[in-house]
Amino acid sequence: MFVNLRPLRPSDWPLLKAIELDAESSRYGDDQGFTEDELYAFLLSEHNLEKHAQFRWVICPPNETEGLGFIDLFEADFEQRRAWIGILLLPEARRKGLGSQALRALLNQLPELGIDTLMAEVQPDNAASVAFFQKNGFQKHAQKGENWVFIKSALPKFA
Repeated sequence: MFVNLRPLRPSDWPLLKAIELDAESSRYGDDQGFTEDELYAFLLSEHNLEKHAQFRWVICPPNETEGLGFIDLFEADFEQRRAWIGILLLPEARRKGLGSQALRALLNQLPELGIDTLMAEVQPDNAASVAFFQKNGFQKHAQKGENWVFIKSALPKFA
């Protein structure tokens, strides 16, 4: 199965709640989580990468609108041409290669978005995320507090 990315829309409310309020997902989040009211306000807010330095895409199977998860760019710095990335999938959609497919789809869009480098912050005990980012060409770059920072250049490599 291949995936498509589409912008977040109000009909994604059940998916947003299922993923963002999931105990396993929030365990590895970098904040204290969101209330339902905060999530709903986010859903209804303007989504514009250039204006807000963040954007969320919904990961969908081809020819379907039902989402399987999200891939986000946030804290985009257009002067440095870099952004942080996050990927969240429904538990039943994990470990099927869908996150890697979504990442490749996003990498194809990065040049037109003005981003050359992606960074991901991962807790060292989150073995699945560490393995995911390493498998997808991210290199351990630094430590941020207790977490690891992985980095990947989105620029094509020429021999």
